[in-house]
Amino acid sequence: MSTTLTIPAVIVGHVRCGLHGELGQAGSEIDELSTLPDREAYPERFGEPLRQLDAVRALLDAIGWGETENPEPVEIDLDCHRSTLLAAITGLLDIERDYMDVDPGFEGAERQRERSRRAVREIEDFLASNALQQPEGD
Repeated sequence: MSTTLTIPAVIVGHVRCGLHGELGQAGSEIDELSTLPDREAYPERFGEPLRQLDAVRALLDAIGWGETENPEPVEIDLDCHRSTLLAAITGLLDIERDYMDVDPGFEGAERQRERSRRAVREIEDFLASNALQQPEGD
């Protein structure tokens, strides 16, 4: 029996944003590997980034690839998507925390800082309320 997790509407966009970052990371790694002169001798090197790419695509398929006018909660199979969900949401959490330290001299800095504070609070509340842990070593 699988565990179903309901991702609240306010969090779905955060998850999607984090997943797009993970998608880019996997794609970048595949791109880098594809330029190596010995790429054909060691095709197994592509295994992990392709696995990551497939996992990200599967979760994006489950939550939707694009924003909607009226976001709704989404149910996912947590047993299937846990590690990808955590990688995406904690990766975004790190980025939002960095944005909170934006130089106050930049135009729109206070607006960015406040937006990031809200995102961090929403993500941390979601992680805590669902007893989801950031992966070890991150």
